Amino acid sequence: MGKTKKFSLIITVLVIIVAALAGVQAHQRQVRAAKYVDNRTTTFFFHGWGSSYRAERQMANGVTMLNQQ
Repeated sequence: MGKTKKFSLIITVLVIIVAALAGVQAHQRQVRAAKYVDNRTTTFFFHGWGSSYRAERQMANGVTMLNQQ
């Protein structure tokens, strides 16, 4: 196999891989957009007497984990 044919083959394979990755990323973005709920309801959080910052941190971590799904 000549150098130009080998080079062309490598470039073709790389282009196919990049196109496939772009397609997967676009699909994932579309799935995430479909799961998003636009909710205008305000949420208030009140913690009780003797509570610490840990309660709020756990709540914030829970919201963060939900947003990552």
